[in-house]
Amino acid sequence: METNVHSIKSSIRSAVKYLTELGVPDPRPDAEILLAFTLGVPREKLVSADREPLPEKMRLKFNRLIARRGDRREPVAYIVGSAGFFGLEFSVSPSVLIPRPATETLVELALERLPKDGTFADIGTGSGAIAIAVLTKAARAEAVATDLSERALDVARRNARAIGVSQRLDVRQGDLYEPLGTERFDLVVSNPPYVREDDFDGLAPELRHEPRAALVAGADGLGVVRRLVEGARDRLKEGGRLLLEIGAGQAERVRDLAFHAGFRVVQFKPDLEGVDRVMEAC
Repeated sequence: METNVHSIKSSIRSAVKYLTELGVPDPRPDAEILLAFTLGVPREKLVSADREPLPEKMRLKFNRLIARRGDRREPVAYIVGSAGFFGLEFSVSPSVLIPRPATETLVELALERLPKDGTFADIGTGSGAIAIAVLTKAARAEAVATDLSERALDVARRNARAIGVSQRLDVRQGDLYEPLGTERFDLVVSNPPYVREDDFDGLAPELRHEPRAALVAGADGLGVVRRLVEGARDRLKEGGRLLLEIGAGQAERVRDLAFHAGFRVVQFKPDLEGVDRVMEAC
């Protein structure tokens, strides 16, 4: 039985109980990540040090972070300023979406389709996660990443420098394809907003901290997807491909948009949960 009320182990246990009472799903990883962040140590170290006392100053800081997670439902990634994606660590802020595992499906397909010396455009890049993840595996490829938000692009530039691909990633501000000029690419990739306006209020409270413009796209959720599909063929080289992440249940409507825009082959790649997550059109 523990004698120190404020040991690392008991602090995690108390935080998990608190977050559970507030309805935070799967709270233990959140508590561990926030305590590791508080202490400035890897999360794995908490296991071997769980009976060590937690200094009062650190305990108070940890409690403040837990309150942000529980009371405000702030995403852990925004609290600690980073998120893991495709085996990499990306800086994030409320100016960008938090990269999610489902989007790794898009990265994997891009790597399958991109020529070794290929070029691609990442439209609406946000944190730069997609473009940067592809470039880390495609050592001879080059990319242009666009976003309407200059704050988002600041995050993308910071990530590109930290991960070591900034010399092969040209980051440009502007709306969708506008910053590309007349350039054409082997691939155009994008994780655009695809949430319906009416569905936003029913999303998890954590999503209200993320940029709404990067999530919601009109009454049918396809406002941005429609523009991306309609303009893509003018941005692709001969034999080039458009790869778009889409929402659950949108595949048939997006297929129709692609055929209407002149694409002849349209197929979908499911994510790990079996949802048709990425449209590929050529």
